[in-house]
Amino acid sequence: MVTEHVLIKIRHDSTQDFIAAMESGQEILEAADGARAVRLLRGIEDENQFLLTIEWDSVEHHVAFTKTEGFARFGALVGKYFAEKPAMQHFDGTLSRGAD
Repeated sequence: MVTEHVLIKIRHDSTQDFIAAMESGQEILEAADGARAVRLLRGIEDENQFLLTIEWDSVEHHVAFTKTEGFARFGALVGKYFAEKPAMQHFDGTLSRGAD
């Protein structure tokens, strides 16, 4: 399993609209083949910054999703709120303890 981290900076005047759009967007992401968990965290120091994490079965599942209609719908739903292009990286589990 891999975890995708997407650091998203939202325009100052649109954070509540972005959060509302992400409610629908989360359903799209959760329905993607190979997606296991989706989580959106809001910055404390900067309330216009969000961290989207998606647990995938593999990087290949994520790459395949980027070529689907679901990915296009997700982008159309939330992309208009971005202040800049999100920064994305994949991570694999090295050490893990405890539960959420």
